[in-house]
Amino acid sequence: MPPSEDLFDVMVFPWTQDVCREIVNRRTQLNGALFIDELLTIAGIDSNAMYPPHSPDAFVALQDAINNSEFDDVKRNCLLYYLLKTWNDNRSALFAQAKAIPRQYVILSDGYYYLDTGRLEAAVVSVCDPRVTPDFTSKILRTLATEPTLDAKARSRLVLRYVRIGKPPLESQEDIECYLLALCENPSILDAWLYQRTFSEDPGHDDSKARLIDLIFDYCLY
Repeated sequence: MPPSEDLFDVMVFPWTQDVCREIVNRRTQLNGALFIDELLTIAGIDSNAMYPPHSPDAFVALQDAINNSEFDDVKRNCLLYYLLKTWNDNRSALFAQAKAIPRQYVILSDGYYYLDTGRLEAAVVSVCDPRVTPDFTSKILRTLATEPTLDAKARSRLVLRYVRIGKPPLESQEDIECYLLALCENPSILDAWLYQRTFSEDPGHDDSKARLIDLIFDYCLY
């Protein structure tokens, strides 16, 4: 196995102009923030300024920023692992092995990378793995529900798979509505209707419950 630092050789630089353009476009699709942006921001790194790196020097600067961040070693290595996946070879796996990154963190990093690159079938497999507990569950739901390259049926199937297998908490009204609309699309309106009936009819929840009923009727009519 080569030394881990050799894995960052930029003789073949993966962030070409086309790749950088795709990343920026994908960032726009995800409401201005990729999952890697969220992670870099938590690490105290200006992701919009540093990612994607447009040159080998910019990549070295990003690598240095990660290594000097306040993250612990595992989280720093996960960020570097994510970046290495851009080469589309085995160097990310070699790095994970060299740094002994726990398997659950590798799987979760894979999930974020697949979400950022639009490989949603693979992403759902990763974020539903019982060994991981993803952050950004609302963002994951929205990403699955709004993927522009998929039709409504395919998007809803991914949402249902994530909710039923990954069991993320559906805490916000937006999360609940996202799941409800997926139920309307697959497999039946009846499931959506039964789901809205599970919510409290207390006065404090009237507006939320009425909104769910309106969504079901709107789906049926339009």
